[in-house]
Amino acid sequence: MVDRQILIALLGVASRQTEPFQRLIQEYTADVITDPEIHGPFVERLGANQPMRREIEILKASLRATPAGPLSQRMEDVLAAADAVPAGSHTSLHEIVDLVAVELVYKLREIY
Repeated sequence: MVDRQILIALLGVASRQTEPFQRLIQEYTADVITDPEIHGPFVERLGANQPMRREIEILKASLRATPAGPLSQRMEDVLAAADAVPAGSHTSLHEIVDLVAVELVYKLREIY
């Protein structure tokens, strides 16, 4: 349940970003969920990037105490897709959380 709550918080932040950014998250999430050939390299790259892992954990920790804002329709769709991932799938809710977090880390670097 914690991963889902963090995902909702991340999607709340993503909902306040531009439409093209939201579309990127929606499409990339769909690709990672449905295509093992995209999923595998994503997981490998993230696993090898310890500085990014630290930034993700900092971002997730900062959102734990923040109530999620309303979700845009695109981010609602991402949440629905994440909720629909079947047990035993090649991807997991935790990996979807990481995917959204990675994109937000990059986006927030641009802003700040």
